[in-house]
Amino acid sequence: MPPLLLLSLFVALVARPLVVNGEAVDPHAGHDHQAMTATAEAMPAKLAEVSTQPGQSLYVCPMHPNIVRSEPGNCPLCGMALEPLKPSGPVGSVEVSPAMRQSLGLTVANAAPSKLWRYIETLGEVRWDERKLVHIHSRANGWLERLVARNSGDFVKKGELLYEIYAPDLVAAQNDFLNALTVIKRDSGARSLYQRARLRLELLGMSQGQIDQLEKSGETFYRLPVYAPASGYITELAVRQGMYVMPEMTLMQLADRSTVFLVAQVFGDQIPWLRPGMPVEIDLAEAGVHKREATIDLLYPELDPVTRAQQVRILLDNSDGLLRAGMLAQVRLYGGGREVAVAIPRQALISSGTDNRVVVQTSADRFVVMPVEVGMVSREQVEIVQGLAAGDKVVTSGQFLLDAEAQLQAAAARMVNAPAAADPHANH
Repeated sequence: MPPLLLLSLFVALVARPLVVNGEAVDPHAGHDHQAMTATAEAMPAKLAEVSTQPGQSLYVCPMHPNIVRSEPGNCPLCGMALEPLKPSGPVGSVEVSPAMRQSLGLTVANAAPSKLWRYIETLGEVRWDERKLVHIHSRANGWLERLVARNSGDFVKKGELLYEIYAPDLVAAQNDFLNALTVIKRDSGARSLYQRARLRLELLGMSQGQIDQLEKSGETFYRLPVYAPASGYITELAVRQGMYVMPEMTLMQLADRSTVFLVAQVFGDQIPWLRPGMPVEIDLAEAGVHKREATIDLLYPELDPVTRAQQVRILLDNSDGLLRAGMLAQVRLYGGGREVAVAIPRQALISSGTDNRVVVQTSADRFVVMPVEVGMVSREQVEIVQGLAAGDKVVTSGQFLLDAEAQLQAAAARMVNAPAAADPHANH
C-alpha cells in the first residue's frame, strides 16, 4: 500500500456513509427506532465479518475505506478490487519516497547542543526605594503644639522644621540634666551622673546640638522642635496639630525618590531563567519613557502570597523625577544563556497535552515517531531531556501528517493482529 494512503483513507472515511454488510446506513437520517435497531444488530455481524486471526490480512476498498473485509473481493459500492490493509513498516514508522517528500514540503533539522535564551514580557509597578524611606516617631508621649508639615506630598529638606512637641518626660529629663551640671560643678567625681543624664536626652530624641544649647543656656525646651532627618516627600501623614502622640505611632513617612524600584512578576517555568544582573528593557508611557535599559537587582526570596508569582526587583535612577510610585510599566526580561546537551527547533515538537513526541528521520525514506521528555522551553528552541541524541534529524515541517499516518498504521496493525471476535448474533 503506498505511503500516506491510510491518511487519505481516514479523511475519506469521515465523509462517507457507514456500510454494513454491503448496505449504506446514514446514522443521522433520523430517530426511527426500527432503523436504529436494525443498524445496531448489523454492527456485530460487521465486526464478525472483518475479524481475523493474528497475522491475517484485512482488505479495504481504496475509494470507500469503510468497506473492510477479511477476504479478497470487490467493493459492493464501486466494484473496485479490495486491497490488503497492512502497515508499510514497523509500528510508529512511515515510509516516504523522495518525490512525496518534495510534494509535502518536509524539512528536517539536527538535534544539537545549544545555549538557550528566554524572552519574557510582563508588567511591573513603580514603588518607593525602601532603603530611602524614613519614619518619623516621637520618643516620648506628648502633644503636638505646632505642626509645620501638614500635607501629604509636600517636599521637605533635611534640617527643615517638622513640628514642636510638649512631652512631660522630656521636660523632666532636661531638668535632671541641668541638675547634673550643678552637681558636677561642686563635685568633679560626679562625671558619670552627667553622662547618664546626657545619654537620656539623646534617647528621648534630642539632637547633640540641642543638648549643647541646653547646657550652654540652662533653659529648658518646653516645646522641643523636631527637624527632618533627611530630604524627601511626605508619603504618609498620620497626625494633626494638637494631637496626643506616643512612641509607637508613625507620625509621618518621608521618601527620597531619586531612585525607585520597579517590581515585576514572572510565573511558572519562567523563574529558572532569571538571575540578578540580567538585562531588562522597560516602557513607561505615563512618564514618556521608552526602551530604557536596566538590570535585575534582586529576585525576592519568596513568592507573592496572593498571585504565587516570583517578584523581580529592578533599580531605576529617577534623578529627573519622572517616575512616580504606582505607575505601571511594560517590562521585557532577557533571561537565559543556559547550556543544554540536546535542543531542537520548537516547531518540531508535537505536544498533545499529555505527552510530547517528535518525528525522526532514520534513513532516506523512513521516519519514526519518538516520544521525548521536554526540559526548558525558550522562544525558538526546546531542550530535550530524554528521547533524542545530538545529531538526530527531526522533522520541522510536515511532521503532523507523518504523525497521523504513523497512528493510522499503528491502528491497522492492531486490527491485523487482533484475536478473532465472537459474534453474539451467530445463533439468531
